[in-house]
Amino acid sequence: MTAAALAEKTASPLLAALGDCQRGQWAYSSLYIWMTEHFDEMAAATGGYRVRWSKLAEAAAEEGLRTRKGAPPAPNTVKSTWFRVRRAVTALRERQAQERAKVEAEAMQREAERKASAEAAREAHRRKPEEDEAQKARIAQADRAAAWARERDADARSRAQSQNPANAQTRESSLSSTQTPKIGEVKRATKMLEAAPLYGSDALEPPPPPYIGPRPAGLPENVPLEALTSLDASGVKPDGTYDLHNLPGMPRRKFFRKEYEWAQACLPMIRAIPPDERPLSLKVLFALLRSMPGMK
Repeated sequence: MTAAALAEKTASPLLAALGDCQRGQWAYSSLYIWMTEHFDEMAAATGGYRVRWSKLAEAAAEEGLRTRKGAPPAPNTVKSTWFRVRRAVTALRERQAQERAKVEAEAMQREAERKASAEAAREAHRRKPEEDEAQKARIAQADRAAAWARERDADARSRAQSQNPANAQTRESSLSSTQTPKIGEVKRATKMLEAAPLYGSDALEPPPPPYIGPRPAGLPENVPLEALTSLDASGVKPDGTYDLHNLPGMPRRKFFRKEYEWAQACLPMIRAIPPDERPLSLKVLFALLRSMPGMK
């Protein structure tokens, strides 16, 4: 575009009118627009001081500012126009402040969500090895429980076969000459102990691994094998001391309702082992049980 064309375009009355429309020249007076553009100066000069609106009206007329009708502004016009400008600008700035606060709050929320997501990812990465170890422990416990169940089922099948009348003759022929039956003797029925109920946090713990092995010597007849601690148990506490309530192959304390019942189940098992063959853990347990009231 040539300089002449640019000058012609700039001097176009229609373009000048469109510019005035864009600036609100027709919606507001030149006095209103000037006060809006110089709001901070007006607010500082009129705040807390006596205002001579007549002087401001004379200065506005000399400045060339006019009302919407094109007349020089009167003192009351200057005063009312300033009040309208002050309300409008104050409301506009409040809306802008609210919008900025909203944008900042949304940004802070997004940042907090990002940090929370990153922290959750770090926590999941840190806990993964622990979860893997816990999963391995659960699998191992399930395997031990399955093995115990298979052995229990095998014992049940064996007992069922031994009670079959077709096997009666075989059982009678297998009696040794030293196993002379006692005619008319009635075998005393034994009522097996049941596990004591668990409460609180004890009830939420997973069941202990089952005891797998033969019935130990000295174990009272009324104590079932499920009362015994697994042979795979460590028998020590986290601090390295003996866990006397959960020694491998010995009765578990939590199975019994009372302390003396647990002691009565443990003592004959320890006595069945010669003193010189008892490990140190059983010697400590034996001394503890013997010190309990009523135990010998």
